Amino acid sequence: MGCGSSHDMAKSDAAKRPLGTGAEHGAGNGTILALEAARKVFQKDWMPAVSSTNRQGWKKTCAMCGMYDGKSGKLERTPTSDGLMTYAMVDKNRETKHVIHMPTSETEDTVFKDIDEHAVKTPKSLSEDFASLVEHLTEPCTTELEKARVLFRWVTAQDIVNMQFPSEPKEDSPEWHLKEIKEKREFHSALFSQLCSHAGLEHEVVNGYTKGVRCLPGTALQGTDHRGSWTLVLLDNRWGIIDTSWGSHHMIDDDMKELEEVYSVEEFYFLPDPSRYIISHYPDVDNMQLLPKPISLPDFESHVKCWPDFFTYQLKLLSHHQGLLKTTNGEVTIYIGFRPEDHSKVKFAHHLKMADNGTKWRGVNLDRFVRQSRKKDAVKFVSFPPEKGDFLLDIFVGVEGEETNKFVCKYMISCTEALSDTANSLLPEWQGNWGPGNQALEKGVMPISHRSSTITCIDGRAQVEFALSRDLRFSAKLYENSIQDGHLLRNVAHEIRDGVVTFHIADPLTGNCGLVIYAQDASGEEKGDTPPLCSYIVKDGKTGIDPFPEVSNGLFGPIEPLFSQRGLSVRPHDSAFLETSTGEADIRILTERPLVWSHKLTWETAEEKIDFSNHVFRQTQEEEVQFWLRLPWVGWYRLAIFAEEFGHKGKLRNVTNYCIHCTGTKPACEPFPSVNGDQWGKNVPTFRDLKLSTDSHSDAYIPCRSREVEIRLSSSLRVAFLSQFRYQDKDMSDYMCVRSLDNGNKGAFLARLPENGQYCLEIFCKETDDEEPSSDVVNYLIICESMAPKNVRRFPRVSTACWGPVFPMFTEFHLQLVSHTDPLVVSNSGAIRLTFENPDNAGLTWTLNHWDNGAEKDCKNYCFVQESATEENRSTALALLPLRGYYKFSLYIKDTSTGDKLCCVVNYLFDCMSRVQRCPLLPRPLEGWRPEFRVDQPLTRILPIGETVRYKVKVPGATDVVVITSTGFLCHLKQTAEGHWEGQVTVPPDEEDRGKPMTLAAKFGKGDPKFSLLLEYRVGDSGSSVRTVLLETDQKGGTETMVLRKTVDRWQRGGVQTGLEEAYQGFLNRYESAIVADMDPAPVVPRLAREGILTEQEERSCSENVVLNQPAANRTVVGAVRREGEDAFLVFRDSLQDSAQVEIVKLLQDVIVDQPKDLAVRKKLQDAIRSRNRRRLLKAMEEYRALGLNAEDPVFKSAEKALEMLHVRQVLRDAIAARRRDPLERALSMATPFKDDLTDLLEQAELVIASLARLESLRHQILEMNQTTVSEIRSYAHPPPAVERVMSATFLLLGNQESDISDWKSLQALMGKTGQDSLKRRVQLCEQSAITMDKAMKAKLLLEGLDQDVVRDVSAGAAAFYIWVKGLIREVEDTAKA
Repeated sequence: MGCGSSHDMAKSDAAKRPLGTGAEHGAGNGTILALEAARKVFQKDWMPAVSSTNRQGWKKTCAMCGMYDGKSGKLERTPTSDGLMTYAMVDKNRETKHVIHMPTSETEDTVFKDIDEHAVKTPKSLSEDFASLVEHLTEPCTTELEKARVLFRWVTAQDIVNMQFPSEPKEDSPEWHLKEIKEKREFHSALFSQLCSHAGLEHEVVNGYTKGVRCLPGTALQGTDHRGSWTLVLLDNRWGIIDTSWGSHHMIDDDMKELEEVYSVEEFYFLPDPSRYIISHYPDVDNMQLLPKPISLPDFESHVKCWPDFFTYQLKLLSHHQGLLKTTNGEVTIYIGFRPEDHSKVKFAHHLKMADNGTKWRGVNLDRFVRQSRKKDAVKFVSFPPEKGDFLLDIFVGVEGEETNKFVCKYMISCTEALSDTANSLLPEWQGNWGPGNQALEKGVMPISHRSSTITCIDGRAQVEFALSRDLRFSAKLYENSIQDGHLLRNVAHEIRDGVVTFHIADPLTGNCGLVIYAQDASGEEKGDTPPLCSYIVKDGKTGIDPFPEVSNGLFGPIEPLFSQRGLSVRPHDSAFLETSTGEADIRILTERPLVWSHKLTWETAEEKIDFSNHVFRQTQEEEVQFWLRLPWVGWYRLAIFAEEFGHKGKLRNVTNYCIHCTGTKPACEPFPSVNGDQWGKNVPTFRDLKLSTDSHSDAYIPCRSREVEIRLSSSLRVAFLSQFRYQDKDMSDYMCVRSLDNGNKGAFLARLPENGQYCLEIFCKETDDEEPSSDVVNYLIICESMAPKNVRRFPRVSTACWGPVFPMFTEFHLQLVSHTDPLVVSNSGAIRLTFENPDNAGLTWTLNHWDNGAEKDCKNYCFVQESATEENRSTALALLPLRGYYKFSLYIKDTSTGDKLCCVVNYLFDCMSRVQRCPLLPRPLEGWRPEFRVDQPLTRILPIGETVRYKVKVPGATDVVVITSTGFLCHLKQTAEGHWEGQVTVPPDEEDRGKPMTLAAKFGKGDPKFSLLLEYRVGDSGSSVRTVLLETDQKGGTETMVLRKTVDRWQRGGVQTGLEEAYQGFLNRYESAIVADMDPAPVVPRLAREGILTEQEERSCSENVVLNQPAANRTVVGAVRREGEDAFLVFRDSLQDSAQVEIVKLLQDVIVDQPKDLAVRKKLQDAIRSRNRRRLLKAMEEYRALGLNAEDPVFKSAEKALEMLHVRQVLRDAIAARRRDPLERALSMATPFKDDLTDLLEQAELVIASLARLESLRHQILEMNQTTVSEIRSYAHPPPAVERVMSATFLLLGNQESDISDWKSLQALMGKTGQDSLKRRVQLCEQSAITMDKAMKAKLLLEGLDQDVVRDVSAGAAAFYIWVKGLIREVEDTAKA
């Protein structure tokens, strides 16, 4: 008995899928871009239709399909008044018949609703008699159509399977026929025929072949029991088909093990279209087909059996119309068509089994050997059976959103030869289409990269991209066999950016995997399970490939809506998936406002996770946050970033994640130093609250190729700074100098870097009047990569941890820095003069300590602080530094509110680069010295024994000011103006007074019985006295440096007591301004030059200024005469007389210089010794000998020693100019006895020797170079430009002309020479003195733009030549400067 079938058990897995473990994320920061318009076009067009190439070879016409498609027979169908369709046909007997059938579209349930309900509710008791039954059934019927319908519906409503017959029914009664049907002794048509007869409906019972569920495709029907019976009914003279057998029940095919018979109405079989009915029912008589052109039995047998839902969904057979197919190369491809407008509605499924009903092969579900995919107008099934034999392919259709699928057709696939196990890779389990389909269209998702069903990996990895038209959240899963598999969860991850979602795949299997993708609206308003967006077959994986790092929901990139709610964004096209071959990555996130940040970096494999968060450098800048990663290992990393608003309580929430694939690392990759708050850069909002700004380094990462770096901050508030400076967790405070600048509105942080590597600088700050601890405001990472020597000096420590004013005491006393606002003062002379506002005339005391690696020496006596001589309400501090190195200078004021406790108000750090030679002590203040007092002369504590010293002081309120000599004698000074006192005092000449004090004292008030002691001086050696003349100041780097000129008196006075000035000196002092203004220098300068009174430099200066600037020339002349002494004055006077400069000569009439010849010549010797004029010294010594004076006289001995010193000085100068090591070392040996007189030249010579030693070291690096290295350089056919430029410069300095080095071939020829002309030999013999400045500058020009690292990157050998050439050029330049 034939019976219809519907696969109700086949339900789409997709409707049961949870959202899965994939990511949930809205498009969020991946903003939907201006692709919107393009997407609107593509949403209908991106899914391709079946191509013409694929259609080649398909059957052009089919009698069966052409009939139901309406493409053959050309039936003219017209609608009837009762809602049917009709057409006329001529049968074989040439009789015209009119045929009716239901419309091809589904009839609405309401058409026969009342009649159907009447039939179904018919009492069972009426089944005992046809007359009573038919009378009841037809009672409401008014037409033959309604009678036929009510009879059909009553028959199909009978649940024969479950029907019981307690007693034997009356023969030929309706009940009897029902029992016969139940017991399979007759068809439903017999019962229906009886009913038609009793209802008066003309009909014919038709017998024929049927394709039931047991009839396999391609079965030859003749002689088989695949038989059935149905009825032709004449309704209003129109014939129609009614099949109560197939219309009343069908079979559920459970892989044909047992057929479950289910009774339910199938509307298709009530007046079906004959052209469709013929697909499954073939009458024995052709006329019974009701077709104008009958179908042959072979066509019927071979044709695919299609079930009613095939026509309900208006499907079409495209590629294969026969039900029995053979494979080609192990596979067969089947296309089933549908209307293009239905592509978003219909869904398909399939089921493959063996012909013997087996559903598994070697334990594997056979459905995994079918690949299903969608086209715009068709569904495609590719079947590749695993072995030779026959297989059945069932195809199902359904509606998207519904769980049940309907069985529509069946194919028998005969596999003549299966693919090999290698070629026939098993597909993962999946019921539905592979590739993007209806759900993608519905969600407005457009595939960009993969529109077909298969993803082919390259080296185990692939990416799939979709364009988005709205915000969606996604999840994805990669699986091996079943969708329930969980071991590949981390092998797929995704991100959304710029309106595109990208899925990254890491396939660890060599076979096929399944990728299923889900999508939901970001609003989260969708209810129920999430159907798959699409699925793919992933192939060509790579064994052992690492999975992606674990991340919540598989999403990398921004997590919405948190990311946008925090005001965050990323730059367009910035991907969350990064790859680095260097081990470094720089990630930036844009931010609209300050947030609290955190991060976590983990290195992950399938088995383990390791935290490397300390390898992340995170800093907050103005509008972005930077995450700089230094990755220590190759592999996969996850960077999780957390952010919250300030004031948030609880843990920070994850706002974005990055996936970093590291393929290469740098050697010895160290973690970043730990830092306060794990935050580099500005600590917002504290930084802003204190109104701070960066003046020098806005970036917290500071690479440094020197061993010193300075950072500056400023604020509109007065603030106090502190710092912590570390290197590898070691405190480096000794290498940090913190200074307060600009009256507390700026801070400078000078860091010195003794080692290469990472340094952490944490800066703390608060307002000066804030009693709370300082807050961390900014942190810097300093990376030192210096080639400089490591002999870096430490800084002294200061009690306040910050150099400069000490607040609030500094401002409470209304002090203000004037001359040196930077407390770090670098002195190139050893003399420093500070000026500061002191409007309250506060009493100041001070300390000055020399600091040498922790050891301190009190140098207070080398400093003096007093009221300014020229500026009101200001004080000055004069410091003469006797040693090189650092000094700590601090000023103190007594705070009467704390019991006269000394309070520090400012700290200075002096860095003395060149000490004051024979540095004099300064006057020592005694208990009576007050801030309003001032001393102008003398300013040195040691007063020369036996000389007359002039005192000039300011002591307001004094009634008497005296100098108490070492012998106790009181020398009274004269008051020249209110509070101003002057006078001359002769220092006792006796040796026994040496070292004794001379004290400046004063009385205040007429009744004052005793003197107040003000300043202390000491009697000293006249041979070591120093007259200090303040000449000029210069500004360099904001630091004022006082330049001193020292004139050392080396003669003995022989007990002769003279005044402070000699007569000629008084003349020059009194009339210098008149001489400068009125003298004609033209006749005077040549005379003084001939006598050796003017040096060569002074002569050139005067000669230039004689015409252009006579006063300047005159000042030079006066200065030289004053320096050279009395003999020079006589020459000067003679030249004025000879040139008839009468007005000036008149002034000389009171100048008396006549004295005995022996005293005159001794005076000439003393002047010549003092001026160090070799020519005049020789002349004076010759006169001394001519007079026959004592050769053992100390003055003459001093002259001989001075002459020897001048000779050695010239030898030293010549050696320095020649810049050759041997002469320099000999000259240094000769100069040892005169080291105190030749200090500057000795230092210069040592520097030259050090420079020559460095150059020699560079030369040896080349000489020790392996010859193969030179050959390697020479072997370049096309050298890197850097190499060619370096070698051109090398040969240029070796003496070759530019024409010799015009091209690389010429250079190769020069490098290839041997013997005396070999390159290394020429380097060995090269002398700097032979290189002209012109050659050096041309070589320097060739190297312009290069540095050592650039050259070394292309050639290590060329780098050695580069360093040597640079050193040689520097030496030539230094020689030219010297």
